[in-house]
Amino acid sequence: MIRYRVTHVLLALAFFGSGVCALVSLARQSSRSLPPLLPIPVEEQKAVAVHEAAHVVTDFAVNPDFQLIRVWVATAVVTKQSLWGNTEYFGGPEPSTSEGRQARAATMLAGAAAVSSLLDLKPKGYVNDLRDARAVCRPPCQGNPDGTCPLLVTIGAGPGQPARSPTERCLQGAIQQSVNLVMDNAEVIKGLADLIMSQPSQDDRRTLTAAQVKAFLHDKCIRGPTSAKTSD
Repeated sequence: MIRYRVTHVLLALAFFGSGVCALVSLARQSSRSLPPLLPIPVEEQKAVAVHEAAHVVTDFAVNPDFQLIRVWVATAVVTKQSLWGNTEYFGGPEPSTSEGRQARAATMLAGAAAVSSLLDLKPKGYVNDLRDARAVCRPPCQGNPDGTCPLLVTIGAGPGQPARSPTERCLQGAIQQSVNLVMDNAEVIKGLADLIMSQPSQDDRRTLTAAQVKAFLHDKCIRGPTSAKTSD
């Protein structure tokens, strides 16, 4: 009887032990399969901070109802294709005029304009910004009675120059407007970027909340497309 019980105990331990070993082995394999995080050099982080700061400042400049959630810069990423930074905000109503669409597109292109103009660096990772700016610049299609969308009329830029659609003209204007907004607010953008970089890295990000950004911008003069205003 004792031998019988000991045998069953040993079998149970062997079964349980093999199960634990299997779990440990699986955990080790899983940990090995996860790619290590790629640290982002500090100089690259500074460039991303300037990029995101430009989005925030120019958004405030052209949109009085801009509602920021947070802005962050990554200190490490899983892959080089991961987001290195982001400006998160509550989306508002779509602009209804061509001027409004161009101004909104300008804020989306301001990140690349800031890196190029203020840091004299070649912008990186602005493909999504360009895509979003093009989408904003595209005039809304009212549609025909039969449900089809009329073709947009192209407008010539001048003698000997190729015709451009309203979307292309909007993008060209937005590019120039983004540069103007960045240069007019260069010191504020740099200051906000420095504030982002001064934050400790938590969960591989340097983050500013909306309250922190608002406190920084409180006494700053932000120049919009046609006038200057101070943050409330």
